Amino acid sequence: MKWMLPTLRQNHFAADFDLIYGVERLTRMRDFAAEVERFNEHPANRGWLRRSMLMRASTSRLRALIRETLPHLSGGLRAEEPVGRGTETAAPF
Repeated sequence: MKWMLPTLRQNHFAADFDLIYGVERLTRMRDFAAEVERFNEHPANRGWLRRSMLMRASTSRLRALIRETLPHLSGGLRAEEPVGRGTETAAPF
């Protein structure tokens, strides 16, 4: 499929980049579902190459990657707990 890259529209991966940019700000795993919904409804997430040939980001692979990198936040919080309770602060990843 590498040979197809030069023939793609300039914004073919716009939905994928928007998904990744949205996910990079997550502090809780449960917020991932909202990002996936936004990705599925993205106007650039249309077309035969994206739907049939799967030339797009894999949300299941991205979910697995997030689960590996977001198991626990610093400060003792679990990834499912909201950040900002009391004086605790935590980095998103």
